Amino acid sequence: MRVNVQRKRVRQAVACVLFTLTANAAFAGGFSEPQFATPHPPLPQIDDWRGFYAGGMLSFDSGYLHFTNATTNPPISQYRALARSVTFGGFGGYNFQRGGFVYGLEGAVSSGGIPRANSPQQKVGTIFDIKARAGYTSGSALFYGTAGWSLSQYDNFGSYHPLSGINFGAGIDYRINDQLFIGVEYLVRDIAGDGFKPGNVTRAHIQSAQLRVGWRF
Repeated sequence: MRVNVQRKRVRQAVACVLFTLTANAAFAGGFSEPQFATPHPPLPQIDDWRGFYAGGMLSFDSGYLHFTNATTNPPISQYRALARSVTFGGFGGYNFQRGGFVYGLEGAVSSGGIPRANSPQQKVGTIFDIKARAGYTSGSALFYGTAGWSLSQYDNFGSYHPLSGINFGAGIDYRINDQLFIGVEYLVRDIAGDGFKPGNVTRAHIQSAQLRVGWRF
């Protein structure tokens, strides 16, 4: 009888100790709601502009001519307006890309000629442009600046005088799909060469707003 009582007391003591330990652990840790990882927003996708491309353009041109006779003292300067003109052309180039930074080289030709106002027999002829481009892509758009060199000639009643000089501008290309894109570009050309007589200089300052359609290969 005494043995049974002792066993019962031992069991009660063990149960009391286990209950105390469990309660202390529960109060010490407390109750916490399950934690869920907060999803991070997906990184914006960067369009790939790398590779070759080519296309056509419609150019709205204007500007002026500057004739200088350096043989006189002081030199004589004359300014003549160029007629507002619409010319057609083509372009092609290659883009490199590092992340969102896009850079490359482009060649373009604009034909049709830009005549002198009130004197269509005098005009700036076909223009060849070589340009370096650099910019950043955002969404489906590529914003860029450009600078380079232009070559042309001034036609004076059938007498041709080479012109060359710098070009610079800026533009936006927008991707319609993986291959097709459209764009606008504003380009300024400052080209000059020898005039009609020794010591004369002919300079053409041309501003062009271009609409472009291109295809990536």
